[in-house]
Amino acid sequence: MLKNLSKLIGAFGLVIAFANTSSAQTTATETFTANATIVKPISISNKSTLEFGVIATSPASGTVTIGTDGSRSAQNGAKIFGTTGSVAAASFTVQGEGGYGYNITLPADGTVNLVGPAQSAPMSINGFTCNATGVINATTGKEDAKVGAVLTVNANQSSGVYTGTFNVTVNYN
Repeated sequence: MLKNLSKLIGAFGLVIAFANTSSAQTTATETFTANATIVKPISISNKSTLEFGVIATSPASGTVTIGTDGSRSAQNGAKIFGTTGSVAAASFTVQGEGGYGYNITLPADGTVNLVGPAQSAPMSINGFTCNATGVINATTGKEDAKVGAVLTVNANQSSGVYTGTFNVTVNYN
């Protein structure tokens, strides 16, 4: 019986020793890494203005369209002169982080007018278009683009020089 009691005490001691070396863990900690990537600021710079050129009016209203390729056409009561005045799509450069996409915001129809001599009616510019891809070149960090639009010439528009401004906005996607 003493022999059995010795075995029992020995086994009990082993259990106590095992319990002390494998206590339950109630907390744990791990180290993590945090990263951030900062891209170059996006910017836009005006290279040239939108030029509708020299236009003759008539008793009927008409339109003059400048395409993003610089082409010009007239409809209805507007007549264009091919050899007089400057004709061009507006052009600009977008710069930023190469390979990144961006959005272009052009003026809404009815928000841009050309204003001329006193007592003359303003002319509205509508139908703005842009040939930008919306992606900054990965190598150069820029993209050149052009803007065209449609000018509405009123019937019997007063002669003179008409000017106005418009905004083009770019932002990263």
